[in-house]
Amino acid sequence: MSRLTFWTERSRRLIVLSCAVIISTVLLSMGHSQKAFVVRALTISILAPVQKGISLASQFWDVYFQNRSLRQLNTELSLENQMLREAQLENLRLRQLLSFRERQKLTSILLAEVIAREPARQMNSILIGSGSHLGVKQNMSVVTSQGLVGRVVEVYPSTAIVQVLLDRNCPVSAMVQRSRVSGILVYEGGASFRLKNVPWRMDVVAGDMVISSGLGGVFPKGLQLGRVGQVFSNERELFKEIVVQPSVDFNSLEEVFVILNTPQDTEEGEK
Repeated sequence: MSRLTFWTERSRRLIVLSCAVIISTVLLSMGHSQKAFVVRALTISILAPVQKGISLASQFWDVYFQNRSLRQLNTELSLENQMLREAQLENLRLRQLLSFRERQKLTSILLAEVIAREPARQMNSILIGSGSHLGVKQNMSVVTSQGLVGRVVEVYPSTAIVQVLLDRNCPVSAMVQRSRVSGILVYEGGASFRLKNVPWRMDVVAGDMVISSGLGGVFPKGLQLGRVGQVFSNERELFKEIVVQPSVDFNSLEEVFVILNTPQDTEEGEK
């Protein structure tokens, strides 16, 4: 094995030496201009791959940094688009709230941000970022453009706790908007309400809108509560069993309106 290696190394040296002798002989036999041409040709042949490699490396880094810059720009544009989309949705919500104010003819309402959910564990509630400094008082109604949310139960200088309708201890005097049938809207768990105390002969059908009746003096009249989903009646029972799907999406509350006064309040003040 060592002998083979020896002969291989010796042959390589002989080949290199022979090539060098041949090149030298050729150069000696040439004129000055021919020698310069051959040297340039050899130089180009040797350096061309190196130059090509350097060029490819340079192009690679250029592409790398361009891709990096494009990725950064794409991320910035994506974030900007997300913020613009959120601003657009917020603008739409506020426009709906203002439209609701005009439809309900409420004389004074306060826009408040929902800053926490269920701060008090004994009730189903939300915390809003407006309090007594802005005129919020206990028992004021809280709404969105979709309908009634609940009522203020505790007030602090800059915040207030709102008991929402999804609390079992927050019943609402209600009526069916179409037939004017009265009842009490209560929450008994799950994703829907029950309209109670409606006699089995009364005219209530699926699809009817249920609104606040104004009785009891807690909530203003005419606020949307939900739509009748199912009606069960039995002649043996005194009252219908009426399932109502809420108008308000309580899981996505971000801004609400506190009703500071109503047209009835204004009339009483004028008297």
